[in-house]
Amino acid sequence: MKRIAAIFLTLSALLLAACASEEPFPTAAPSTQPVSVPESSETTAPSETEPEESTEIFRVAAQRCEPYWNLSGELWAQVIVEVANTGTTPLRLENAPYRISDAEGKTVASDKAISAYPQVIAPGETGYYYVETYLDTLSQEGLTLDFTPAAAPCQTQPARFAAEETTLSDSRYGGLELVGTLRNETEADAVRYCVAALLFDSEDELIGLFSDLPEQTIPAGGTQHVELASYMLPDTLKAADVARCEVLAYELLD
Repeated sequence: MKRIAAIFLTLSALLLAACASEEPFPTAAPSTQPVSVPESSETTAPSETEPEESTEIFRVAAQRCEPYWNLSGELWAQVIVEVANTGTTPLRLENAPYRISDAEGKTVASDKAISAYPQVIAPGETGYYYVETYLDTLSQEGLTLDFTPAAAPCQTQPARFAAEETTLSDSRYGGLELVGTLRNETEADAVRYCVAALLFDSEDELIGLFSDLPEQTIPAGGTQHVELASYMLPDTLKAADVARCEVLAYELLD
């Protein structure tokens, strides 16, 4: 009986040892293969992002500071800024400040209000900020112009008047002068208006501008003779240098 019990104990020990030596069941690793999803019978078109509307209403096409010496030996400069209306509505070009600095950053000329010609520009049209100014320096080197146009949408398009039989010539007193006739094709008398002569060279680049606010009324449906001159342009600028003279005559807004 003792022998049977001993044999039973021996077999039990061997079975326990065998179970302890077996490897545990392996754990399945996550699959790295793409999961196949059954296709739906309905397909959804990819969402299309609407293009953002441009918020640009104007573009500065050119900005220049052109220094020159006058006959008195003073250094002056022409401030010229071209602004193009890139929007879909008329733009009013408000007076805006400018500053000219020398190579060291010192202000040599400034003003709080430089005018634009014309005052309102239609979509696709270009307006010109322009002024001649004295420079408080004797050096033309390193001059920089700091200017930002003041443009805003305008619902009113002021009346414009056709310029006829205009003649640009050198004035006997120096500078340039322009004579011509303005025609008012509107039904109202033109009382407060501006006339500007824009001077362009052979490359169609603005090289000068002079203007006036005539006191003569242009009657509705009638004409008015006009004369204007400038003695502030560079002395070297002559009528023969002007390839194109564009005369603008327009009603002024308040």
